[in-house]
Amino acid sequence: MIKRSILYRFVPFLVTLTFGILVGTCFGGAEIAATKTDSPPPGAGSGSASGRGNREPDGPAEVRIGTNKFRIISKPKASYTDDARVNETQGAVLLNVTLLARGEIGRINVRRGLLHGLTEQAIAHAREIKFQPATVDGLPVSTIVNLEYTFTIN
Repeated sequence: MIKRSILYRFVPFLVTLTFGILVGTCFGGAEIAATKTDSPPPGAGSGSASGRGNREPDGPAEVRIGTNKFRIISKPKASYTDDARVNETQGAVLLNVTLLARGEIGRINVRRGLLHGLTEQAIAHAREIKFQPATVDGLPVSTIVNLEYTFTIN
């Protein structure tokens, strides 16, 4: 008798628990997947020119959801040093440069350098690069890029 009573209480509990987990997994997963789309939120974007929807007149500009690559705005050209010109040093300096999310240049590592001050010139000019950071889901992120400065005597 006791075993049968426990069984009658345990089976409905087990069925309810299993059903709850199944429903939670199905509907919870669909909700998460829906937030990662590239479509604009409801009410944003398309509409008539006179109707602004729920958006405030001075509200922030729309941010595109997804991943956007960084964009170099200006990259100053490195100049020759007198010592390198006298010694006729030519070649390329290869740098790993961290473009920080806040729009500044971070760590610079030399992958391949040149003598007579050309590596130092490349590093100095890399620090002057202006760029727009990469974004992921509208938030700026840091990126590591390879930059090459080529030195040739004309």
